Amino acid sequence: MLVTKKLNLLYRYVFGSNRVNMSKSLNAPLQSVFSWLDGSTMPSFKYLRKMHQFGINPIWLMDDDDTTLSGMFTDTESGKRLSQTVNENIARTAEHNPADLLVADFTDEVTV
Repeated sequence: MLVTKKLNLLYRYVFGSNRVNMSKSLNAPLQSVFSWLDGSTMPSFKYLRKMHQFGINPIWLMDDDDTTLSGMFTDTESGKRLSQTVNENIARTAEHNPADLLVADFTDEVTV
């Protein structure tokens, strides 16, 4: 399911591959985060709303037809800051184009 792949992408690039960080940032139980990442459950509306407030676009997350990365973040100040921070972090730790790294996580399912 593409939603699980998108959640894992967020986990890796937004939350630094840190489940505790993701849990605290979204004020979600750690077990819920584990369940989202392994695909056994989906985030409830409550947590989709928290993701939105954090700057993550829940419509992009839940839309299997949206396989672009352009919709990952909200068009709010928090989304713009989050997008900039993620891109800076990726650029600092990689020699490749950050978009190429993101696309590789979807193994041909997501395009820029």
